[in-house]
Amino acid sequence: MMEVLQLAASFLLVFIVSSVLAYALGRINLLHRSQFIPPDNALLRVMTPNGVHRARFVGIRNGGWAFTAPLMRDAYVPISEGAPLVIEASSPGGALLLRTKIAERTEDRLLITEPARRVLRRERRLSSRVCRTDLIRVEGEPGQFIDVSEGGAKLITVAKVRRGDCIRVELPWAQTVGHGYVLEIEPERHRSLIRLRWDAMIVVPAPYKFS
Repeated sequence: MMEVLQLAASFLLVFIVSSVLAYALGRINLLHRSQFIPPDNALLRVMTPNGVHRARFVGIRNGGWAFTAPLMRDAYVPISEGAPLVIEASSPGGALLLRTKIAERTEDRLLITEPARRVLRRERRLSSRVCRTDLIRVEGEPGQFIDVSEGGAKLITVAKVRRGDCIRVELPWAQTVGHGYVLEIEPERHRSLIRLRWDAMIVVPAPYKFS
């Protein structure tokens, strides 16, 4: 009788340990996968054979990324099923890049990609930052850089912007204007401290670098 009880206890212990390990591995896998999924309502840069468009991330559907159909001049951009795409998104861990195709179009104007099996992530903070104090214009309003990198920037401005906005920023060393997505905003009296990610990589002169 004792041998039967000991055997049953051993089986129970193995079951409990296996269940705990399975749960722990599942949580680790879920956490790892979440690092490669954009936040809800994140702004996407959707590159198609016919142009570059912006959309909003809705979630994961059937293993693929679901996002709103892009708009251009108040009309929906026609993107057919099977069309190749390159989608770029911002996430807390860095810029996400997905090469995929459209698998489905829904009646509520959503586009769903093929299952996202390989999402690349580029750490923004790995780019060398350059300390700059250029006086600039942000959406036509006064501002000043704090630091800049090829992937993003930190600046202060009196311009009224919101998180997720794509804003115009003067790049005086290149005598042009860059476009970037607002990631964070910290109000400071009559101005705001803004951290943004460039819409496309920029070239930055680097007289002063710091890590």
